[in-house]
Amino acid sequence: MTELITLLISQGLALLGGILTGIITGLLPGIHPNLIAALTALTTLEPVQAAVFLTAMVGTNTIVESISTALLTPDPDKAGSPCQQFLEQHKAPDAARLLMLGATLGAIISLPSIFVILPLVKKTYFIIRPWLAIILACLSAFFIFQEKTWQKKIWAILVATSAGILGWIVLNNPFPEPLFLLLTGMYALPTLTQHVFGTHTIPSQRKEVVTSLSARQTLLTIVGGSFSAALLMLLPSTSPSHAAYAAQPLARKPEHYLLLLGAINSADLILSLGAAYYLGKERNGVMATIAGSTEVTLHLAAFLGGVLLISIGISALLSVWALPRITALLEKTSYRTLSLSILLLILGITIWLTGWIGVVILVTAGAIGTLCQNTHVSHKHCMNALTVPVIGYLR
Repeated sequence: MTELITLLISQGLALLGGILTGIITGLLPGIHPNLIAALTALTTLEPVQAAVFLTAMVGTNTIVESISTALLTPDPDKAGSPCQQFLEQHKAPDAARLLMLGATLGAIISLPSIFVILPLVKKTYFIIRPWLAIILACLSAFFIFQEKTWQKKIWAILVATSAGILGWIVLNNPFPEPLFLLLTGMYALPTLTQHVFGTHTIPSQRKEVVTSLSARQTLLTIVGGSFSAALLMLLPSTSPSHAAYAAQPLARKPEHYLLLLGAINSADLILSLGAAYYLGKERNGVMATIAGSTEVTLHLAAFLGGVLLISIGISALLSVWALPRITALLEKTSYRTLSLSILLLILGITIWLTGWIGVVILVTAGAIGTLCQNTHVSHKHCMNALTVPVIGYLR
């Protein structure tokens, strides 16, 4: 009995610690769960306790990052992106709520659907495996030629090529924390730097709910988003934005797109957990850390699935309660000061974990992301930093 109580307390503390850590990573752009997973691997936590901590963290991060996405880092791909529209229309809290709603419902729907999706993914993967490198190359070219003008197509080629070369160099050499350096550099640094040197402010936001949704369209969008996340299982190096592009016919309005993106983010987590057991395939750094420390059995996968749902539920309730308060606080906070603080934190973590060579990689990745941002081409091209090494591996 004493052992059982001790076990429950230890797992409860791991769950609580994961939720608290997920809140921090969700609110601070650039501090990715994969970085925390790498640091967790250096601790003396028991394997199952570490798995509970990491699962709770990544589930919480998925919900809480809706706030920072809506208020701090609107989609950099274009000025007319849904988050940017909501921010300029003084409805950013609604954008955060839609992302959280999509993520919460997406997790609930995805958990039972993995018994349908994963067997289909497994069969399809073995069919397309010989052509996967060609498919990824064609997909990269497709997104380049989706740019509207020839000038943008040329810039997209430059961004995709530069990202691919950097990714090939970094991932084929023993640099520490390569994914943290590449993804933080390309995605977080450009926006943060723009805020530091710009004159950005958060407009006054309406705290009450002002966006209405139909139940039918909401359900259709969530289900479509959950199933489109299966594309992420089939195609390595793809991101939720790729799955959202595939499911765009379901998202004709900005609010539907936000629901869709939220559902894809949480469905990706559920499917990644199921794939670690059913396919023996880890899609992200968190799952790789868990699988590297303990065998992902059916019982562990089911247990972690419950942890994921609990952390998502708790963090959703906390986020809904905290959203008006965080919004009011951010309206009074200097964008420049906040962004500079986060930049300095990222720089400090980079030096601590990787030394000055890591700073060089981070700044280089940031330059590519900034080029992408300033030329107004899609940030999907930056994913070539992962796509090119994967194609090389598959060949």
